[in-house]
Formats: sequence, structure tokens, C-alpha cells
Amino acid sequence: MGIEIQPDDQERAFADLRGLVDEGNKNPIQPMSAEAAADWKRQLDERAARPAAGSVKGVEATDEDNYINGLKSNPEHCKEVFKENAEAFVQAEITAGATLQELARTHAGHSRAKGPEADRFELSRRALYGIYGNAGGVKISEATFDNAITNIQQTGGETLNERIRGNVMLNQLSYRDANIPEQEKANALRFVRDSDSGRKYADALIEMTKTHNVREFENVAQKMVEECRSVLGKLGIRPTPYTDSKTWGMWDIGKQYYFLLHPDENDPKYRIADPIADSGKHAEIVHRHVGWEVYAAWRRGEKDFLERTPEKTRNQIVGYLEREPKHRGTLSSDELAELGSLLNV
Repeated sequence: MGIEIQPDDQERAFADLRGLVDEGNKNPIQPMSAEAAADWKRQLDERAARPAAGSVKGVEATDEDNYINGLKSNPEHCKEVFKENAEAFVQAEITAGATLQELARTHAGHSRAKGPEADRFELSRRALYGIYGNAGGVKISEATFDNAITNIQQTGGETLNERIRGNVMLNQLSYRDANIPEQEKANALRFVRDSDSGRKYADALIEMTKTHNVREFENVAQKMVEECRSVLGKLGIRPTPYTDSKTWGMWDIGKQYYFLLHPDENDPKYRIADPIADSGKHAEIVHRHVGWEVYAAWRRGEKDFLERTPEKTRNQIVGYLEREPKHRGTLSSDELAELGSLLNV
């Protein structure tokens, strides 16, 4: 059918989590040591409890005007407070799942954090705009915010980078949103952290937040889930619990970005493209998972769905279904995508 796929033997191993059971590991691997996590929490708690700039403690809604006016009365003090609030806010955003690249690009335009850090940051930014006007406020706030990111990155070092990578692995690549046993989720997280592909794809997703939001990735992955379920529903096939998770889409999105960022590692005969911007690449990812589910159903002995497949491609579909599995009980990556494209009812 002309679909071009980048082979990845580990991809199918990741998709079939049932082959990854390990009773010895009862808890997901943590992205930080206990000591580092405790120190991180202590810093955030101290900042949350500290009165901001000698003004109101907690910044309740009824005190917003007093807080802002107090900062506006002393421009230099306002800039110092904004600097402190920006650093606390960046830490809270990272804890909530943001990446440094995303924060640097949006300048807190898409806040994830909810709490005193976010409130104080926004109120002090409003005070800054009130003093210097929109143009001057934007210039100062963006420079301060970028410096806050740089300072936190320098002080956090590899521990911070590992924490951010750990957030992506946990939240986007380990079936955390799937209706599966907790042990399988722990196995998935361990697999992602231990595999070269997992680390590469997580880092690629982080790097690409320079141009896309993590939420944008998640929205596209959710659309892929809906498209896959639609095809399976028309065929009368009940999907496995993994299909309702955004993980399989996020994994493939990360894979495509990795080769987009590292074309020297890509086989020239395979097309690489941005899966967010390229509709063909988007369709390829959905076809591959549809093919995986349908082949799995066939191997379980389900046959009735064949009568609901397109008549003009039915013989080709049967040809794929009757092939022997290549790895972990399924077909190769390109065969699954080809099969899925034939099932587009």
C-alpha cells in the first residue's frame, strides 16, 4: 500500500505488556531518590507558607487588590518579588508535568500548576504590568521567567532533567490511564525506563515541546484512540484495555519525533514526518494499532468480523491474518500498518 514505516522491534514488545510480568517489582520506579524528592517538597512547602513580599499571606481573592497595589508602590521590590515568584512557579509547573522547553516557549501561557505558587506568580505579573505597561511588563516578565528557568536548570542539573524525563515516562508512556492491573503499569514503567527506545522517545517528546505543548500531544493521541475505537466498533471487535490508553499513540509520536530529530539514524527508504502536522503519519500510527488489535482478535479465534471488512480488500486482509507471528505473537510493524489500512471501513 506504500506506507513507509520505521522498524522498531521493541515497539511490539512494549505494546504487549502481558509478556512483561515481573512479580518481584511491586512499585513503579521513581524518577528521583527519596532524599531528593523530600528536599524538593520541602522547598515548595516553604515557599507556599512564606508571606509574599511582606504583603498578605496566602493571597486570598479578597486581598488581591491590596497585594497588587502594595507591589506597585515599590517598583524595584516588585521586580524582586516577581523573580522569586517566577522560580517558585517554574518548580510547581515542573512538578505538575511541564518541561523546561515548554515553559521557555510559552512563558507560563499554559499553566498546569494550581495553588499559591501560580496565584502569586500571576498577581505579581499583573502588578509588573501595572507599573511598566503591557510592553514594558512583557519584556521584564519574559526575561525574568527565562532567567528563572535557567537558574533552576543550573541548580537542578541532571537530577532535574531526570525528573522531567521521569514525568514524561510515567504520565505519557506507561499506560497510566489504562484500566489494567497496577502491576502491569509498574511493568510498563520499568520497561520504558530500562529500554533505549523508551529513553530516546521520552527525550524526543521533551525536545519537541519547543514547538508543541505536551497537551497537544495528548489531544492528538486521544484522537487516535477514538479513531481506532471507531474502526474496531464497526468491525464488531472489542478492543483490549490498552487501546483506551493514550500511551500507544504517545509512544509512536515520540518514536516519529526521535527520527525527525535524528535523521542520520533513520533508514533513508523510510519517510519521516511530524506526526502532529502530517496527516499521513497520523493515519499510519492509527492503522498500526488497528492492525495489532485485529490480528490479536484473529489469533484468539474471532472470525465473524471478516464479513464486515471491505469486500474489495478482504482477500488481502485474510492473507495478513493467516501469516505467522514475527515477534511476541504479532506481525511486524509494517505488516500491522498495512493490515490496518486495509481495514479502514
